[in-house]
Amino acid sequence: MLIAVISVHRRERPGKIGDTFHRAGRAERVFRQDLQDKQDIDLSADRQENRVNPVHPVKRFALCVSAVNYYERRFTMKQWKRAFTLCLVIGLVTALVLPHQVYSQGWSDFTIRSLPDSSFALVEIDKNKNKVRHFPYRDMGGDIDIDQLIYCVGTFANETWVDPRHKDAARKHLEEHYHRFKFKQLKEEITRPVDINEASLKDLVRLPNIGPVMAVRIYQYRETHGPFQNVEEIKKVEGIGRTIFAGIRYYIRVR
Repeated sequence: MLIAVISVHRRERPGKIGDTFHRAGRAERVFRQDLQDKQDIDLSADRQENRVNPVHPVKRFALCVSAVNYYERRFTMKQWKRAFTLCLVIGLVTALVLPHQVYSQGWSDFTIRSLPDSSFALVEIDKNKNKVRHFPYRDMGGDIDIDQLIYCVGTFANETWVDPRHKDAARKHLEEHYHRFKFKQLKEEITRPVDINEASLKDLVRLPNIGPVMAVRIYQYRETHGPFQNVEEIKKVEGIGRTIFAGIRYYIRVR
Protein backbone atom coordinates (compact mmCIF):
# COMPACT_ATOMS: atom_id res chain seq x y z
CA MET A 1 0.00 0.00 0.00
CA LEU A 2 2.84 2.38 0.72
CA ILE A 3 4.11 1.86 -2.84
CA ALA A 4 0.65 2.69 -4.20
CA VAL A 5 0.43 5.87 -2.12
CA ILE A 6 3.86 6.97 -3.19
CA SER A 7 3.00 6.24 -6.81
CA VAL A 8 -0.14 8.41 -6.55
CA HIS A 9 1.80 11.24 -5.01
CA ARG A 10 4.46 10.85 -7.64
CA ARG A 11 1.92 11.36 -10.41
CA GLU A 12 0.22 14.25 -8.65
CA ARG A 13 3.33 16.06 -7.45
CA PRO A 14 6.14 15.37 -9.92
CA GLY A 15 8.06 18.37 -8.69
CA LYS A 16 8.69 16.87 -5.25
CA ILE A 17 8.35 13.10 -4.77
CA GLY A 18 8.82 12.39 -8.46
CA ASP A 19 11.97 14.48 -8.54
CA THR A 20 13.29 12.66 -5.47
CA PHE A 21 12.89 9.26 -7.12
CA HIS A 22 14.36 10.56 -10.34
CA ARG A 23 17.52 11.72 -8.52
CA ALA A 24 17.53 8.52 -6.47
CA GLY A 25 17.72 6.49 -9.63
CA ARG A 26 20.88 8.28 -10.68
CA ALA A 27 22.36 8.18 -7.20
CA GLU A 28 21.62 4.55 -6.49
CA ARG A 29 24.49 3.19 -8.58
CA VAL A 30 27.08 5.26 -6.68
CA PHE A 31 25.46 4.50 -3.36
CA ARG A 32 25.37 0.74 -3.98
CA GLN A 33 28.98 0.60 -5.09
CA ASP A 34 30.20 2.17 -1.84
CA LEU A 35 27.93 -0.04 0.27
CA GLN A 36 29.22 -3.19 -1.42
CA ASP A 37 32.82 -2.08 -0.73
CA LYS A 38 32.09 -1.76 2.99
CA GLN A 39 29.47 -4.40 3.65
CA ASP A 40 28.62 -7.81 2.28
CA ILE A 41 25.16 -6.83 1.08
CA ASP A 42 23.61 -8.01 -2.11
CA LEU A 43 21.60 -5.17 -3.54
CA SER A 44 21.09 -6.70 -6.97
CA ALA A 45 17.72 -5.34 -8.05
CA ASP A 46 14.92 -6.43 -10.24
CA ARG A 47 14.59 -3.43 -12.52
CA GLN A 48 11.06 -4.40 -13.49
CA GLU A 49 8.52 -1.89 -12.12
CA ASN A 50 11.46 0.05 -10.61
CA ARG A 51 11.74 -1.78 -7.27
CA VAL A 52 14.06 -4.13 -5.37
CA ASN A 53 12.50 -7.48 -4.59
CA PRO A 54 14.29 -8.51 -1.34
CA VAL A 55 13.84 -5.13 0.35
CA HIS A 56 10.75 -4.04 2.27
CA PRO A 57 8.98 -1.01 0.71
CA VAL A 58 9.68 1.18 3.76
CA LYS A 59 13.35 0.27 3.70
CA ARG A 60 13.31 0.84 -0.06
CA PHE A 61 12.07 4.40 0.44
CA ALA A 62 14.66 5.05 3.17
CA LEU A 63 17.36 3.68 0.87
CA CYS A 64 16.27 6.07 -1.89
CA VAL A 65 16.34 9.09 0.42
CA SER A 66 19.77 8.10 1.76
CA ALA A 67 21.05 7.66 -1.77
CA VAL A 68 19.82 11.14 -2.73
CA ASN A 69 21.49 12.74 0.30
CA TYR A 70 24.72 10.86 -0.35
CA TYR A 71 24.72 11.86 -4.01
CA GLU A 72 24.07 15.52 -3.18
CA ARG A 73 26.90 15.55 -0.62
CA ARG A 74 29.28 14.16 -3.21
CA PHE A 75 28.08 16.70 -5.78
CA THR A 76 28.50 19.60 -3.33
CA MET A 77 32.03 18.55 -2.43
CA LYS A 78 32.90 18.20 -6.10
CA GLN A 79 31.55 21.69 -6.79
CA TRP A 80 33.52 23.06 -3.83
CA LYS A 81 36.74 21.52 -5.14
CA ARG A 82 36.10 23.00 -8.56
CA ALA A 83 35.47 26.47 -7.09
CA PHE A 84 38.60 26.28 -4.94
CA THR A 85 40.71 25.16 -7.89
CA LEU A 86 39.32 27.96 -10.05
CA CYS A 87 40.12 30.60 -7.40
CA LEU A 88 43.62 29.20 -6.99
CA VAL A 89 44.25 29.30 -10.74
CA ILE A 90 42.97 32.87 -11.01
CA GLY A 91 45.17 33.95 -8.11
CA LEU A 92 48.27 32.34 -9.58
CA VAL A 93 47.62 33.83 -13.00
CA THR A 94 47.15 37.26 -11.44
CA ALA A 95 50.35 36.92 -9.42
CA LEU A 96 52.45 35.70 -12.33
CA VAL A 97 51.09 37.77 -15.20
CA LEU A 98 50.29 41.20 -13.79
CA PRO A 99 53.48 43.35 -13.61
CA HIS A 100 53.82 45.92 -10.88
CA GLN A 101 56.39 48.16 -9.21
CA VAL A 102 55.61 48.68 -5.55
CA TYR A 103 57.05 49.12 -2.10
CA SER A 104 54.94 48.09 0.86
CA GLN A 105 54.92 47.23 4.53
CA GLY A 106 52.56 44.74 6.09
CA TRP A 107 50.96 43.72 2.78
CA SER A 108 52.09 40.52 1.09
CA ASP A 109 53.11 40.51 -2.56
CA PHE A 110 50.09 38.35 -3.37
CA THR A 111 47.75 40.86 -1.68
CA ILE A 112 49.21 43.73 -3.68
CA ARG A 113 48.87 41.87 -6.97
CA SER A 114 45.23 41.15 -6.15
CA LEU A 115 44.37 44.84 -5.69
CA PRO A 116 42.50 46.75 -8.42
CA ASP A 117 44.22 49.57 -10.31
CA SER A 118 42.24 52.14 -8.30
CA SER A 119 44.20 51.13 -5.17
CA PHE A 120 47.43 52.53 -6.66
CA ALA A 121 48.63 56.11 -6.87
CA LEU A 122 49.47 55.80 -10.57
CA VAL A 123 49.44 53.16 -13.30
CA GLU A 124 51.84 53.31 -16.28
CA ILE A 125 52.05 51.28 -19.48
CA ASP A 126 55.52 50.11 -20.50
CA LYS A 127 56.82 49.54 -24.04
CA ASN A 128 55.49 45.96 -24.00
CA LYS A 129 51.96 47.22 -23.25
CA ASN A 130 52.12 45.87 -19.70
CA LYS A 131 50.78 47.71 -16.68
CA VAL A 132 53.28 49.03 -14.14
CA ARG A 133 51.42 49.99 -10.98
CA HIS A 134 52.98 52.37 -8.45
CA PHE A 135 52.34 52.75 -4.71
CA PRO A 136 49.34 50.79 -3.41
CA TYR A 137 47.71 52.72 -0.58
CA ARG A 138 44.06 51.60 -0.68
CA ASP A 139 42.81 48.21 0.46
CA MET A 140 40.42 45.88 -1.39
CA GLY A 141 37.46 47.88 -0.10
CA GLY A 142 38.84 51.15 -1.46
CA ASP A 143 39.69 52.60 1.96
CA ILE A 144 43.01 54.36 2.54
CA ASP A 145 45.46 52.41 4.70
CA ILE A 146 47.29 55.19 6.56
CA ASP A 147 50.37 53.14 7.43
CA GLN A 148 50.69 52.01 3.82
CA LEU A 149 50.18 55.61 2.62
CA ILE A 150 52.98 56.80 4.90
CA TYR A 151 55.23 53.99 3.68
CA CYS A 152 54.59 55.00 0.06
CA VAL A 153 55.45 58.64 0.78
CA GLY A 154 58.52 57.62 2.77
CA THR A 155 59.88 55.36 0.00
CA PHE A 156 58.88 57.55 -2.93
CA ALA A 157 62.49 58.33 -3.88
CA ASN A 158 63.21 54.62 -4.40
CA GLU A 159 60.64 54.12 -7.16
CA THR A 160 61.54 53.42 -10.80
CA TRP A 161 59.39 55.02 -13.49
CA VAL A 162 58.56 54.15 -17.08
CA ASP A 163 58.07 57.85 -17.80
CA PRO A 164 59.71 60.22 -15.26
CA ARG A 165 57.15 62.88 -16.14
CA HIS A 166 54.56 60.89 -14.16
CA LYS A 167 56.61 61.19 -10.98
CA ASP A 168 55.30 64.60 -9.93
CA ALA A 169 51.67 63.60 -10.47
CA ALA A 170 52.07 60.52 -8.26
CA ARG A 171 53.86 62.49 -5.54
CA LYS A 172 51.15 65.14 -5.51
CA HIS A 173 48.47 62.47 -5.30
CA LEU A 174 50.06 60.75 -2.29
CA GLU A 175 51.05 63.91 -0.44
CA GLU A 176 47.56 65.33 -0.77
CA HIS A 177 46.14 62.38 1.16
CA TYR A 178 48.99 62.45 3.66
CA HIS A 179 48.55 66.15 4.42
CA ARG A 180 44.84 65.60 5.06
CA PHE A 181 45.70 62.89 7.57
CA LYS A 182 48.43 64.99 9.17
CA PHE A 183 46.11 67.98 9.54
CA LYS A 184 43.69 65.84 11.56
CA GLN A 185 46.50 64.28 13.58
CA LEU A 186 47.95 67.67 14.61
CA LYS A 187 44.73 68.38 16.48
CA GLU A 188 45.47 65.44 18.76
CA GLU A 189 48.00 65.80 21.55
CA ILE A 190 50.56 63.18 22.54
CA THR A 191 49.22 62.02 25.89
CA ARG A 192 51.83 59.35 26.60
CA PRO A 193 55.25 58.28 25.28
CA VAL A 194 55.33 56.22 22.10
CA ASP A 195 56.84 52.75 22.36
CA ILE A 196 59.24 52.73 19.40
CA ASN A 197 59.30 48.92 19.37
CA GLU A 198 55.56 48.62 18.77
CA ALA A 199 54.63 51.94 17.18
CA SER A 200 53.05 51.94 13.75
CA LEU A 201 54.10 54.41 11.09
CA LYS A 202 51.19 56.71 11.88
CA ASP A 203 52.34 56.73 15.53
CA LEU A 204 55.93 57.52 14.57
CA VAL A 205 55.01 60.52 12.38
CA ARG A 206 53.25 61.95 15.42
CA LEU A 207 56.67 62.60 16.98
CA PRO A 208 58.31 66.03 16.52
CA ASN A 209 60.50 66.33 13.40
CA ILE A 210 59.65 62.77 12.30
CA GLY A 211 58.16 62.64 8.82
CA PRO A 212 57.33 59.72 6.52
CA VAL A 213 60.96 59.21 5.40
CA MET A 214 62.32 59.05 8.94
CA ALA A 215 59.41 56.95 10.17
CA VAL A 216 60.09 54.37 7.45
CA ARG A 217 63.79 54.31 8.37
CA ILE A 218 62.89 53.60 12.00
CA TYR A 219 60.52 50.85 10.89
CA GLN A 220 63.12 49.28 8.59
CA TYR A 221 65.84 49.45 11.25
CA ARG A 222 63.54 47.69 13.68
CA GLU A 223 62.72 45.01 11.11
CA THR A 224 66.40 44.45 10.29
CA HIS A 225 68.05 44.66 13.71
CA GLY A 226 65.21 43.68 16.02
CA PRO A 227 63.68 45.66 18.90
CA PHE A 228 65.46 48.69 20.32
CA GLN A 229 67.17 47.93 23.61
CA ASN A 230 66.92 51.53 24.84
CA VAL A 231 65.78 54.91 23.54
CA GLU A 232 69.35 56.03 22.79
CA GLU A 233 69.69 53.25 20.20
CA ILE A 234 67.33 55.14 17.92
CA LYS A 235 70.26 57.47 17.15
CA LYS A 236 71.70 54.64 15.07
CA VAL A 237 68.92 55.18 12.54
CA GLU A 238 70.20 57.14 9.55
CA GLY A 239 69.23 60.81 9.82
CA ILE A 240 68.53 60.92 13.55
CA GLY A 241 71.22 63.09 15.12
CA ARG A 242 71.46 64.99 18.38
CA THR A 243 68.96 67.65 17.41
CA ILE A 244 66.18 65.31 16.37
CA PHE A 245 66.86 62.98 19.31
CA ALA A 246 66.65 65.89 21.74
CA GLY A 247 63.25 66.79 20.29
CA ILE A 248 61.79 63.30 20.65
CA ARG A 249 63.66 62.09 23.73
CA TYR A 250 60.79 62.62 26.15
CA TYR A 251 58.12 61.42 23.75
CA ILE A 252 59.48 57.91 23.26
CA ARG A 253 60.08 54.86 25.38
CA VAL A 254 61.13 51.20 25.19
CA ARG A 255 59.34 48.44 27.06
